[in-house]
Amino acid sequence: MPKKERESFDVQPHTHCKVCGRPIPLGQVYCSRECAEKDRREQRRSMTMFAVYMGVVAIIFIVMILLTQHLR
Repeated sequence: MPKKERESFDVQPHTHCKVCGRPIPLGQVYCSRECAEKDRREQRRSMTMFAVYMGVVAIIFIVMILLTQHLR
């Protein structure tokens, strides 16, 4: 786009939906309830996966301690 056209292009202050990227008014996070719910589900899934990961790490750590105690 030529420089003159870019300068005359008027963009209102806005932000973008956290989920889908659509332009939304300043101060909002989501463009719709569907996007808000989708993000809530994704956050819940992410927290569950983190808890599972930490559980596996803890189990491996406990098994390693028990094995080192057993080998003495």
